This record gives sequence, C-alpha cells and structure tokens, in this order.
Amino acid sequence: MLGQFLYENQEIDRILGTDGLALYPHQQEAIRNFRSGSDIIVSVPTAAGKTLIATVAITDSYLKGLKSIYIVPLRALASEIYASLSRLRLIGARVGIATGDYNEGYTRLSRFDVIVMTSEKADSLLHHEPEFLSEIGLIVADEMHLLGDSDRGSRLEVFITAARLVNPDIRFVGLSATISNADQLCGWLKCKLTKSNFRPVPIESFTIFRNRVENESGSEALKNPLPEISKSHILEGGQVLIFRNSRKRAEETAIELSRELDLAGPELPVAEDERTSKESLLFELISKGVAFHHAGLSNENRQLVEDYFREGKIKAICATPTLAAGVNLPARAVILRDLTRFSDGYSQFISIMEAKQMMGRAGRPAYDKKGYCYLWASSDQSYEMCRKYIEDEPEDIRSSLSEVHLLRFNNLALISSGIAHNAETLMDFYSRTFMGYSGDMPARQSVDESLDFLETNDFIRSGSAGLKATDFGRKVSNLYIDPMSALAFKNFLEEEFSVFGALYCISSVPDMPQVSVQKQDYPLLDDAGERLYTDRINPPALKLALIMKDWIDEVPINKISEKYSVGSGDIQSRVATAEWLLFSMAELSSIYRKQVRDEIMNLSLRIRDGVRQDVIDLLRIREVGRVRARRLYNAGYHSVREVGEARVSDLAKLRNFSDRLAETIISNARLISGDSR
Repeated sequence: MLGQFLYENQEIDRILGTDGLALYPHQQEAIRNFRSGSDIIVSVPTAAGKTLIATVAITDSYLKGLKSIYIVPLRALASEIYASLSRLRLIGARVGIATGDYNEGYTRLSRFDVIVMTSEKADSLLHHEPEFLSEIGLIVADEMHLLGDSDRGSRLEVFITAARLVNPDIRFVGLSATISNADQLCGWLKCKLTKSNFRPVPIESFTIFRNRVENESGSEALKNPLPEISKSHILEGGQVLIFRNSRKRAEETAIELSRELDLAGPELPVAEDERTSKESLLFELISKGVAFHHAGLSNENRQLVEDYFREGKIKAICATPTLAAGVNLPARAVILRDLTRFSDGYSQFISIMEAKQMMGRAGRPAYDKKGYCYLWASSDQSYEMCRKYIEDEPEDIRSSLSEVHLLRFNNLALISSGIAHNAETLMDFYSRTFMGYSGDMPARQSVDESLDFLETNDFIRSGSAGLKATDFGRKVSNLYIDPMSALAFKNFLEEEFSVFGALYCISSVPDMPQVSVQKQDYPLLDDAGERLYTDRINPPALKLALIMKDWIDEVPINKISEKYSVGSGDIQSRVATAEWLLFSMAELSSIYRKQVRDEIMNLSLRIRDGVRQDVIDLLRIREVGRVRARRLYNAGYHSVREVGEARVSDLAKLRNFSDRLAETIISNARLISGDSR
C-alpha cells in the first residue's frame, strides 16, 4: 500500500494536491505498477482520477531528470491538461504546450521538461526528426479509447510505434475510458493493466419510453419528460446536459427548455449589430439560463457557454455529441435525447462507446453525491438498445491504419524520416503497430501500390540503399499534408497564379474539410465558376473559396455566416486550415515556382487575419487585429511608423479605442520601429 504521502519531500505532495489525500484503489495500483518499473494502461470511467496518475508518473520522471510528453486528441483538452500540469513549475519543471505549426521541429520545444501536445503535433515532430525521441523518458497518451478513430487514432498509433522503435527505453502511460479489449492493448505495449468500473460519483441510469421514466427501482409517468426532468434537477441545485444528434435539434430543444424552465441567466454585453441571427438566439437563451453548443458556434461563443456553465450561470446545455468528446464539462443529469445518427445514407444507432462517453458526463465531482443519466427510447428497437448502452461494455478498439489514404501518408513519412527504406521494412514497422499485433496487417499489395504512387509522382526514389524521399517528398512530409494535396498544389503552381484560383485550390484538397452546398448557393456558384480555368467545378470547394474571398475582403464573419448559411465556428476552423495549406503551398513554390512564393505567403497572412492587402503592415502591432487595423487605416494611419507617431488623444477617438488601449498600441508600434520614446 502507498503511504499517506507519495513523496519524501512533502512539499511536492502539497504542490500536487496529494498531501494526505486518500487515493482510490485503482490509483494506488497504477502508481505502484509504474514505480515498480512497469509501463501501465489505466482503463477507468470518466472523473475517476486518471490525470493524477499521469501527474505522478511525470513528476517521478522529472525527479529522475527525464522529459515527458503528454498527448491528447484535442486542442481544448491540451489547454486543460497544460493548466493542470503548470503547477509542476513550482518544483522547477519547465512546462510547455504545442498544438499547431506542423512545420516546426523539436528545437523550440527542447527546453521544456514536460510538453503537452495533440497527437497530430506529436506525429508531425516524428516526420521532422524522429531522433528527438531519444531525449524523451515518458509518453503519456490520454483518451486511448480514441485509438480506433481513423484520423486522430491513427496518428497516435504510428507515433507510439515509432517512439518505441527509436527509443526502446521510453516509458509509457496510457489513459482511457473503460474499453473491452484493454488487455489486448496491454499485450501490444507490454503494459500492466489497471481496470476498474469505480466512479467517485456513481451514476443511476433511466430509460424514457412512451413518457414513462423507468429503471430497476420502478417507473413514473410524466406528461413532458425532458423539461420536467431538467427542472427537477435544476431546482435541487443541479445542471443538465441534453445531447441531440443535430445542430438544429440542439437549438430547437434549447428554445423549448427556455420556455418551460423560466430561468434567469447572466447579461451579455455584446452589441446587437455584431451578432448573427444564430448568436442573437444564443444570447437570448443564455439570458434565460439555457444554451446550445455545437461546432457551428464561434470559438469565442463555445468558450462563453462552457465558462458560464462551469460558473453555474447556465443551468442547461443542449449539445451535439462533440461536446462529450471535448472539454471536461460534467452535469448532475445527462439526457441522451437521440440514440441514432444519420450516417452513410441512413439512420443507425450510435456505438456503445459513444453512448458511454455522453453518459459519463453525469455527476459533478465535489458537487453531486450521484449522477443521473436518462436514455430516450423512441421505438421498441431503441428501447432494447438502452439496455445495451447501460449494461454492456463498449466495442473493442480496432486500428484503421490500413486505409489507403493513411498508407500513402504514413509510408512517405516513414521513408522520409529514415525509419523505413523499402516495402519489407515498412511491413516490419506495421507488424509492430496495434494493427499488426491484432493480426490485421495491410496487404503487401496495398503497400506496394502506395509506394508505386509515391515513386511515380516523385515523392520518393529508388537507390542503392533503398527508397529515399526526394526534396519534394521530404518537404511534403515535413509540412504534414496529404500527398494528394501536395500534387494539387504542384499542378496549380504550373498555372497562371490568381488569388481566387489559390483559394479554390486549397478548398478542393483532401486536407480541407468541405462545406455543404444548398439550393440557394447555386446562383453565386454559377457566377464564380467563370473565374476559374477549369470545366470541372467542385461545388463545395467553390463555395468555400467564395467564403474565403469574403473573409480576406474583410466582410464581417457574421455576414459571411448569414450569406452562406455556414456557422461561424465552421468558418473559423476552415480559415485555420486554409492558413496552414497556403503556407504549405508557398513552401512548395520554393521548389517549383519561386517567383510566386511571396504572393502566396502574403495570401496566407491575409487569410490568418481576414484582411485586405493594404492593412497587412498594421497587423504587426500587438493588440491590432482585422477590425482595429481597418479603423486605424481609415483614420489615416497606414503604417506602423505612422501609428507610433500618433497621439494617444487622437487614437482614443476611434471607435472602441480607450486611452489605455491607444497608449498600448502606440507603444507597441514604437517597439517595432525601434523608437525608444
């Protein structure tokens, strides 16, 4: 048994929050196993203290002079973990975070003792310089149940495999929700398994069917179950999460709840003319203590909803399932209003794993003695599925590495990094992955076909020492883009350059998530299609190019959202991807068409901030974004130098500029100009 304190130096326990803390049995077991020299996988429910286990492992490693990487699937989770681990600075550890800039190598990060990063960032570092893994003593992989995800899971699987190949001494800690084949994962990674169904806040589950709420203890008839259940928990001081299977349904349910619950929420100091109709609806609902949450909301508004919910100012959120896979946002009661999703052309039941993720949000640690979960059955078949969601274990995790687009992407990376140099060494690498361990190796023919594709298109070449990446292939691998995207960029660079052509090109590649096209879009698309030198128009890509063009023409995001019926959050996510893809195109132009590189880099900067060409210089000033830059320009300040020479009283007259802000901007402009006044 572990003692009352984890460390001889009890100041460390105080910093970690473990001084005198009674650890759960699974925490004790996992820490004992790690300290005895075993790598570990911890498979326990949400909110059962997995992060503490990882923190102890990282602290132990730091005290031995070893560096750690903490890998998470999402940027939002990275920020949460980074905030949690930052306390280790009090014992001298340097803690950093890395979630973007896939063209960046390890040099900047090498100064940190603990680095929190996404699986994509970790994988991109592998593309650049796999030898950096020799400096790492510990890898913590969070949310390992997402290993079966064809995107994020595949990145993590490749990274873990490569890490153990490059540095056999590296330690490993895997954290996961409860999964059925955790023992298989342990076999692959040669780890000891700690598995438990213990929850600090137990969950009581109910089924709602034909307006009756029932479980093993009995049943009760309700006239309108959803608002009645929500109201009962809210009146007792709780909060409620309701999951719907579409954005529209989440919004409709939030409207219904606001009418039924009659709550009061916080006031929001946001000018009406800066809102979309969707935002106006959201803010109206928030003022009534209710909100909706989905990926169509802007990053700022999603954060606002989450913060207000944590502060108790919002009592109920109606969300799409993306919330369950993202930030840590528990509630006393969770209602799964939809058990199906429309996918691949028909409606199908969600997986047990996904249902468990949503159900696991029930119960707020330190606030609730019990969590409550309600599954809404709309048919006899869904009523039977409720039993499976409540009683059965989640599906086994399966690797997706053999998918064709992943093979070409990973094969190029493995060859470029020097980990593999022919089909045989690639097959050997895949035999070491979870896919290989599970007996589901990719067909040798599929590997050969991907190598033929890469060689035919000049990504790799054969030599006396085997396959090697060309300059083009190495650049593509370092940029962390799909080889098919790189080919599209290469072909575009052979044409006459135009801004709109570049926007259409990046909007049509595999790395760019598409937007849906609706009937009302076609008049706009027909006019825009004439601006392209092609007869084969991709309507979703053309619509996205138009959105990007409005963005760099400084059309307010709320107006773009209304014009194209696309959520502000969808626009923001695609803008971030567009900046990365344009940067990648500019890097490739250094090989194929150097004379347009500056134009493309310039366009990348315009996309980043959503501005016309004339205000780019002003964006160099800290605290100046697209709106402030335009106001400065329109007031006659066209350069950093002119802003630095301005008077505080003059700048303070501009809309939403205070004396303090004006002083800060002028000071920042002078720093750039080298003016020490």
